[in-house]
Formats: sequence, structure tokens, C-alpha cells
Amino acid sequence: MALWLHSKWGTTPINTKNYRAIRDRKISAFQWNQVGNPPEGLIGDSAETLIDEADPRASDWLYGSDKWNKSFPEGWVAIRVLGAGGYGIAGHWRYEAEGAHKMGYVQGEIHDIVVKQASAVTSKGLINEAFIMEMLTKTGSRHFPQIYGRIHRDVGQQDRVSVDQKRREVHRIFMEFCAGGSLAAYINDSSYHGNLTPETDLWSWFHCFAKAIVVLERGHEQDSESRFSRREPWGHEREVVHFDIKPDNALITVRDNDEHIGAKRVVISDFGISEVLPNERNGPHRDHDVILKEYEEVGTVIFRAPEQQGKLPRARRRYAACTNIFQIGCIMYCLMQTNIFPDYDPPTWTTLTGRNKMHRTMGGQDLELETRLSRTLRGLAAECLHLDPRYRPTAVELLRRTRDGLKRINPWGATASKIYEKLKPVDTLMLDRWFGQNPSVVWPQRIPEMEEVVNLRRRQAHQVDLAKKYTPQNPPTANNQGG
Repeated sequence: MALWLHSKWGTTPINTKNYRAIRDRKISAFQWNQVGNPPEGLIGDSAETLIDEADPRASDWLYGSDKWNKSFPEGWVAIRVLGAGGYGIAGHWRYEAEGAHKMGYVQGEIHDIVVKQASAVTSKGLINEAFIMEMLTKTGSRHFPQIYGRIHRDVGQQDRVSVDQKRREVHRIFMEFCAGGSLAAYINDSSYHGNLTPETDLWSWFHCFAKAIVVLERGHEQDSESRFSRREPWGHEREVVHFDIKPDNALITVRDNDEHIGAKRVVISDFGISEVLPNERNGPHRDHDVILKEYEEVGTVIFRAPEQQGKLPRARRRYAACTNIFQIGCIMYCLMQTNIFPDYDPPTWTTLTGRNKMHRTMGGQDLELETRLSRTLRGLAAECLHLDPRYRPTAVELLRRTRDGLKRINPWGATASKIYEKLKPVDTLMLDRWFGQNPSVVWPQRIPEMEEVVNLRRRQAHQVDLAKKYTPQNPPTANNQGG
């Protein structure tokens, strides 16, 4: 329905004759809210369509970055769309200005940036993901893509494109570019060419994952069962549960000059459905049952942990580091099997986990067949896949045991891991130098017609409230009005 038909709704004086009708009215702008979700047909055609990276509209987004409310400085060039789908679009930008990169400037430290954009219409956009990535970046860990700047709130540029739609709020985050791509792409390529991942790489990546899991649980990468970061959220007895760790969300990046000098680094990415939850190290949280139910169907089905799928008695279910560890076990299984999806049979027992740890595990019999790899490596992966989270390694135990495994095959890598285990936390983000600490524009002032409708909704709601509080006068007088 056209907006002008309701333009006087919310301004009519209330009196004895009309207060009942106004009190019972339904707000005509009910579907509109602060993030801007107009129902179809209220202002033109608001039907949405999805796009992929090959769609010309994805390129329109990439090369239209100069129209963003906060865009790249001179010298940064759009390279390509990395991916697009129903939940977002991502692109790669590179600094290609001539001359030496100036020290102290952003381009003196990084030459590549990924921008991820998503609609704010669903799941609060990128707000939660940016919040978690900022917390992880500030720990100083290199086992997650660094977020370079705080979330940008803007307005879409294109008609009927779900991730870039006009009159809709969109969110952007600027983050680290991982040149090696995803582990899923690596596994597919290995399968196509008949290549097997060397055990050296498997231990190195397993150890990277272990460090990441310790950070998610404790906020640091140190070999300590008692230490927790005082930073948010760990200092408040909370931790990060990813819920969607899988080969698509694990990225390979370049070697560095410190810990990863001998092997490529892998990072855990995509925190779109991750949550900060009570760690329950001192017993079940008062909302334990509510949390169990709320996250049962979160994440890619085939990678969900058993505690999400009702495979365990309720008393033994919880979401914590154990959930992240199960999904790391899935990734290691996929790497060893050269398959991007875990294709294991129902849980069984395997001798790989040792005589004293004979508990049901997922994929144990498949791992028994991978005899080219050491029993130690396969056994640790099988332990991560234990059906019951009580029997999986703790995050710190996984850190120690992957370092021990790495030491046998790459002594320098294990030594470097220990040398650089103490992180250097940071308090600012790199692109604060460009955009400041508050790069967003107040919503919905970016779109005049959106602001008009939001204000109309407020007037209507206020008028309904006045009508509900109105006390009729007897006898009525013309235009009498409640206060």
C-alpha cells in the first residue's frame, strides 16, 4: 500500500468519538524497523534475487566501491569477486600505486584487503561476526583472519540484489586476505590430481587449529590449564563457540617470519553464526537447557557435533571448546581422506585411540585404513571425534599433543610454536587510521524515505498509546483530547 495513504495516520487529535478506533488500529508501518525492511510493494518493487560471483551485478558491486560512504583511499584497486551467495559477497582489493610503500601508513604494512558485505535484513547482518572478529584480532593471535576496521553501515546500491539492495541497510567488514584459499579448495584440488597431504603439513595445520581453539576458549595461546584472558569475553567466564568449523571456513595463508617460517599458516574464518556462550567450567549455567535447544540446528548439518544432534543424554550435552574440537576432528578426517565432507559410518570403537580410551568415535574405522600416516596422528584425530564430549581432548591438551607430534617431524616448528606462544594483544585496529573508531553513519538517515517511514511508525505508535490512556469525557466536547 502506498505510503501517502497513511501520511496523516498518527496526527489526528484524539477525542471521545475516535479514541476506541485509534486504540485498536494496527500500525500501518508495522514491518518497518530501524534496519529497514519494507514489505514488498510499499515503495516500488522490493523483490530480491540472489547472485553468484559470475553474475555481472557482482562486478558492479566490486567496481562501485567509490560510491560507498567509506571507501578505499587512492592507490587501492579492485581485483576480483571472491565469492557471493545468499548471505553475502566478498571481494579482493590490492594497493598498486607506484613507488615505495610508505612506512607507518596502512599500505606500508598490508597490500591486500578483503571486503565482506551482507544485508542487515537477516541475522543482524555482520554485527555479531565483526564483534567476535574484533575480540579475536585484539588478542594478537594469527590463527584467525585479522579484521582491519570496525563495521561499516551503509545502503545498498542495486535494485533487487539481496546482498546489495537499494533502501536496505548493508554491513561491511575489512579483513585479512588469505592467498592460499580455503582448505575445501585445497582438498578438491588434491583429490583431482591424486595428491596426498604430507604428514608434516597435517601436524602443522592440526597445531594451528589447536592454538585457535585455545584462543576461542581462553583468549590466549599458552600451554596453561589455569590461565584465562581478562579481556572480554573470557574474563567474564564466557567463550566463543564457532558452530561451523569446516574445510570451507578454514583458510590457508602465507608463511610468516616468526612461528610459521617453515609451513603455511591456516586460520579459522567465518564467524557469522558463532556465539559467545557461558563456559560452564564451574558447572551448568542457569540457562543451560535454553542454550542446548537454541543451537541444536545451527551450522552445516554434516559437520554438527553429536551434542547438537540429540545423540547423547541431555545431562552429557554442552556447547563449548569440545564442540569446536569435534569440528576440528572433522577437518583432519577430511584432509586424511581427501574428501571435503566427512563420510563416516555410525560411531564405532577403534584401537587408534588406545586401550584406555576405547570410546565410540566417528570415522575411526576409516582412519585405521590410512596406514601411510602415523598412528599417533590418526589416533588424536579419532579422539577429537569421540561421540561423547567428555572423552575428547581439552583445548590445552590438544595444543600440547599436536606440538609433541609436530616436534617429531618438524622440530623447529614445535620450538617456534613455544617461543611465540605469548601473544601481543592490541587495542586498536589498523584501519582506524583511515576511518576512525566510528566509521558508521547513523541509521536510517542515509535514506530519506526510510527515515520518513520510521518517523511515521513512531507517530502512529505514540498516537495508539495516547488512545489507550485516554479517559473519555461526559458529556463529550468538540475535539477534546487526552494528555
